[in-house]
Amino acid sequence: MIFRLLRYILLFSLMISFAEARTSKRKKRVRRVSPELRILAQAKNSYRGKKPFIASSFLKVYLMKTSRPSTTSIRLMAKILEKTNIYPFLDLPLDKIKSIAKHSNINYLAGKKAFFLKKDDLAIQFFKKVSKSSPFYPQSRMHLASLSEINGLYKLTKKYIKECIESTSRSY
Repeated sequence: MIFRLLRYILLFSLMISFAEARTSKRKKRVRRVSPELRILAQAKNSYRGKKPFIASSFLKVYLMKTSRPSTTSIRLMAKILEKTNIYPFLDLPLDKIKSIAKHSNINYLAGKKAFFLKKDDLAIQFFKKVSKSSPFYPQSRMHLASLSEINGLYKLTKKYIKECIESTSRSY
């Protein structure tokens, strides 16, 4: 009887020490989140809360702090661009925009930034990458038409204007 009692006490004390060891390991596994990821999370939450201009501010801070933006941030930027247009992001440096121009909407932003900086060849490259499914497709075709006209390429100007008219007539 005493041996059973001692055995139960011993087993109980082992269970308690094992449980304490597990909880101490859990405490050590606390995940530390970088400040950049916190800023990106704030941008996502603002976008979900239907505040795209606030989300664009957080996203700009994130883009300026990171050397290699995540694909999540690029997708989020493409969505924000559809809601806010390009103007919240025009103060980003062209090099930073070029490094993330992997989405059609961001290509339009990069083209517009290059256009404002009078880098016509670079602007043409980015405007050509805008896909037909992008809401910025008609504007990119108009910019291509104006750049072609500036360079004296009148046949291309006519082609781009025709594409712009066709794309806008489909959307209505």
